[in-house]
Amino acid sequence: GSIDGNYQAIADFLKKFGFAHFRNGSDLENIKELSIRNEKGIIAIMGTGFSTYAVNGSRQKRIGGWGQFFDKGGCGYNIGRDGIYAAFCEIDGSGPKTMIRELIEKQINTAVDEHLSVFYKKGKRYIALFCKEVFEAYKQGDSAAIEIVRDNLKEVARILEAGRQFIGEDKVNVFFAGSLLNDNEIIFGLLNEFLEKGKFTLNKLDTEPVFGALQIAKRESAEIAQNAKAQ
Repeated sequence: GSIDGNYQAIADFLKKFGFAHFRNGSDLENIKELSIRNEKGIIAIMGTGFSTYAVNGSRQKRIGGWGQFFDKGGCGYNIGRDGIYAAFCEIDGSGPKTMIRELIEKQINTAVDEHLSVFYKKGKRYIALFCKEVFEAYKQGDSAAIEIVRDNLKEVARILEAGRQFIGEDKVNVFFAGSLLNDNEIIFGLLNEFLEKGKFTLNKLDTEPVFGALQIAKRESAEIAQNAKAQ
């Protein structure tokens, strides 16, 4: 949101309604409300993009989440992009044969190389959809898919370790949300392989982040009412 200017655009839109109070943030804040509040832990969203916050009481730090041009892995876009690239590499002979190509072509109903302009036209969210084909190929033992998924999860593990270092604890809780967690058995299994043993407890947030926003709104509304009464 903040990368492409959506934050200010949404704020300007909401101002038109004359609300007594409003605030727009990110799902990271909503997940924080539903999980660690102002205690200690790491919040991670693995959806189309990947972003994390390490929280240590009143101190918090974003790690990663710099957008599609700079992030290296851990989200639907990166995995989908890597899968499409693997299919192109099979086509031009620079990479091995991979099931990913077959699965993507089944989905788009045409050859991958004939679909190039469509990938560019539809962009990040569309490309992220093809992470499903990469995970399917992974489950069937495809070597290219295994390499892609493992490389992406190694990047997640690297960022989580940076979060643990920021918090300064021997063991931290990590709370995950996002569409990629539909394959959380694969994701948690690999993260437990890549992370230092005993240093992390991985949790999937079962409540939608929007409920965190409702809790924040309820608390802040009560605070505003209380302050108005005191005046």
